[in-house]
Amino acid sequence: MRYSRSSASSKTHAAWMDANAAWLKIYDRDDKRLPFGQHSDASKEALTAKCAALDAFLLTPCRHPGDVAAKLDVIWKEELFEKDDFGLLRSSLKRDLLELSRPGASEAMKTGWARWAAAINALEYGELVQDDDGDAASDEHAAAFRGILAIPCTTAGDFLVKAYVELITECEHSARQPSGFLFEVKDDWRSDQEHYLENDAREAAIDDLDNCDLGRCMMALGSLDFEPSAWIAAAKRANVAFHLIIERGGQRSFCFKEFSRNSNNPVARKREMRVRALINFNHEARYQEVADEIEQFHPDLIIRVGDQPVAREAA
Repeated sequence: MRYSRSSASSKTHAAWMDANAAWLKIYDRDDKRLPFGQHSDASKEALTAKCAALDAFLLTPCRHPGDVAAKLDVIWKEELFEKDDFGLLRSSLKRDLLELSRPGASEAMKTGWARWAAAINALEYGELVQDDDGDAASDEHAAAFRGILAIPCTTAGDFLVKAYVELITECEHSARQPSGFLFEVKDDWRSDQEHYLENDAREAAIDDLDNCDLGRCMMALGSLDFEPSAWIAAAKRANVAFHLIIERGGQRSFCFKEFSRNSNNPVARKREMRVRALINFNHEARYQEVADEIEQFHPDLIIRVGDQPVAREAA
């Protein structure tokens, strides 16, 4: 089986291999002649460069299985699992595996997405002062759409982004519907009955997007990555009732009410499930991000217990 590699991981990996080879060459030339435990100045400099290159490689996010395989190979060869700071490295590997399971999009695709998202916002909500403004907004949206299609797919996430952008362009968004959103596929998109196979394919594509974190981020947050402020807005649109509980000692936890009154509405129910699934993916980190956002900007969502005053619940 052939594992592909991302360009960023390949570059930092190659830089570490070069630095390691340079240090080994100096070590064999100089340090073997010195008493045990002593190193030449040249060897010390080369070792410092090797360690810096190693840190840069280990901190590079993994976008492909090959990136993880290369990182594990270096960890094994350098016996890093025996080091005192292996806990930090383990956290880095956990992040990499979560990124692969999302799956994540490449930096090029994120740049293309930013342009397309700005274009669709301007097309829907921009101020049209002159007659030509609408045409200009439409032209920019079309150009941004073609720009995304032209980006080579280097991750599975890139392919999902292209599929989603094509899908919502064909089916339109739900922003003009109650509790709708600019990046959510409109629920009444089904075409004439003679196109039932196309209908089934589109419905399956929407379900597939809902079954991965990247797809949920696009449809609920309008982003390729999790954003706490966008999640809070999405939770409010989906009628997800929750509060941040802050105890006297500063401990924080979330209190979610059971599924809301959306149970009889399949579209609203799916919207609510999407929002709940988003915060439960990599939940430790995302709970903390949302809690920080609430403490800073949403006091109405806080309930304080103990000796602290209790905030009123939002209406």
